[in-house]
Amino acid sequence: MTDRTTLARAAVVCACFAAPVSAQDAPPAGIDFEFQGVIQPFASVTVANRETGVIESIAFQGGERVEAGSVLATMDAAAARIAVDAARAAVEEAAARLNLAEGAASRAAALAARGTGSRVDADSTEGARQIAAAALVGARAALAGAELALSHMTITAPIAGTIGPPQVAPGAFVEAEAGAAIGEIMTLDPVRVAYGVPYTVRQRAMAATGATGSHSMFERLRIRLVLPDGSTYPHDGRPRFESGAMDPATGLLTSWGEVPNPDGTLVPGLRVTVQSWVVPAPDVSD
Repeated sequence: MTDRTTLARAAVVCACFAAPVSAQDAPPAGIDFEFQGVIQPFASVTVANRETGVIESIAFQGGERVEAGSVLATMDAAAARIAVDAARAAVEEAAARLNLAEGAASRAAALAARGTGSRVDADSTEGARQIAAAALVGARAALAGAELALSHMTITAPIAGTIGPPQVAPGAFVEAEAGAAIGEIMTLDPVRVAYGVPYTVRQRAMAATGATGSHSMFERLRIRLVLPDGSTYPHDGRPRFESGAMDPATGLLTSWGEVPNPDGTLVPGLRVTVQSWVVPAPDVSD
């Protein structure tokens, strides 16, 4: 059955990858179900700055593939380096003050133990030692924060994928609170295909697969795409999950499938026909 209702776009991110469809899962002579679908990226991340400052350089042009951890941009780090140096000096000062406080506390405690010094002095110097120890902990935490801020001056790719054009230019002032978009990275191999399924068709698929839930139903279904020019896309895929509620505007449940895209043929926003069929249940006999 074919549904011609326009499918609203949906944005979904997942961390698993599509498994290729094996030869025994090839479709029968006829296709069991047919829907209209839209290609979506497997994952999409907007990269933004974490610190306030000036963009110093942009390391990408757009359209190229980047790996996770690749440097995308740098910010002017002069002030951040100065902050790190100041924080290191503060740690050294706090460590020296603690060393002095420990010595004073040790001497006061020894005198008090021998009865030649007052307990008040011993308690006072011990309190000063504890304060100095806490100050050193705070100075080290401040240094860690300054070093983290310095590391944020280098903006890297959080995921691998294809990056779009830069959305800021060198010399631009960006604020941490606003989080200016540097660029967008999309994972396009595999891709997702979102397609609307009428509830009655879903129930027929449940019956055809003998499934009691969507997960077991999807294990028995495979999908194939027909491109706008009428050609059949050569890589079959698998449905993975469905929306938790029906869209009241369309009367459809949205299902998402994963399809390999090694050659980049499928691009986000491409409208395709999704054909689906039931594969035989696995043979569990000895």
